[in-house]
Amino acid sequence: MKTPLIWSLALSFVILGCSTEAERKSPSTAIPVKTAEIQRKDMSFPIRTVGKLTRDTEMKLSFKIGGIVDKIYVSEGQKVRKGQLLASLKTTEIRNQALQAKNALEKAERDFKRIKALYADKVATLEQYQNTETALNIARANHEIARFNLTHARIKAPQRGVALHKLSEVNELVGPGKPIVVLSSSQSNWKIRAGIADKYIRNIQIGDSAAIHMDAFPAESFSGSISLVGAGANPLTGMFDVEVTLNQTTKTLFSGLIGAVDIFPAKTRQVAFVPIEALYDANGMKGSMFVPSKDGQNALLKEVEIMEIAAGNIAVTKGLEQAHRVITNGSAYLSDGSNILEISEAE
Repeated sequence: MKTPLIWSLALSFVILGCSTEAERKSPSTAIPVKTAEIQRKDMSFPIRTVGKLTRDTEMKLSFKIGGIVDKIYVSEGQKVRKGQLLASLKTTEIRNQALQAKNALEKAERDFKRIKALYADKVATLEQYQNTETALNIARANHEIARFNLTHARIKAPQRGVALHKLSEVNELVGPGKPIVVLSSSQSNWKIRAGIADKYIRNIQIGDSAAIHMDAFPAESFSGSISLVGAGANPLTGMFDVEVTLNQTTKTLFSGLIGAVDIFPAKTRQVAFVPIEALYDANGMKGSMFVPSKDGQNALLKEVEIMEIAAGNIAVTKGLEQAHRVITNGSAYLSDGSNILEISEAE
């Protein structure tokens, strides 16, 4: 009778298999871990950068024509009023050109008057009349150009402000359009020009508030708002330019001061907060953490992006979207897929 023997062997294998499975799932073979609940909040974090203080309007003033600098009437840092004379060219050549244009105009007027009378008497031809009329128009235009150039042989302050820089000296030969004086308008607002990394630029928009701190005023904090966001990266720095316009202040500020800027974006995003003990590995602002599987039997390794670490918590922006709890104790003994046993804090 072999049948009882066969059934006995089969029953033994079944019992052995169940025992192995039970041992695999038993608490004695699982790694004990502690977990914490993930807290989620919609919030924004300040974006920190550094920029230079400047006026909203800074003008590089120059002569319209070239020539030799005769006088510069201001020094750097000097306050100027609207219409004040700042610099002038030597005008000997320019005045003679204007006089030449004036004489040419007077001659063209006489010629036109004479030919016009002759044309009325049928003595001059239509072509002669038209030629003298054209010559008169050209002479008028040349005279206006000469007068305009003579007027712009001097630089006057277009607005009240401060002369920041003097870029030329007396007797220096300068070309047309070469900056002579840089004027900062005191009628415009102060602003901070700064650069923002590409990973932050999509979170910033015009109107976002900002706080500015400057070493020149260690006990002061200045407020402002974003007034400009660059549409493209600066080719020199690779950063995106932003401008923060400061709110009105009674403090005497100076162009060129360096300020630390905290920008507070109005846009919010969901952030997961977990205890710092949950961090298994980190490299810069990227890291990894273990979370329990849905059935709580296994540990799953998750790659995360970290926004900030503060007050014993880690703010995670990516990687924990589907998780509800995170392993805070015992992760040193885990690998992806390890069998775990969650224990309470009292154990």
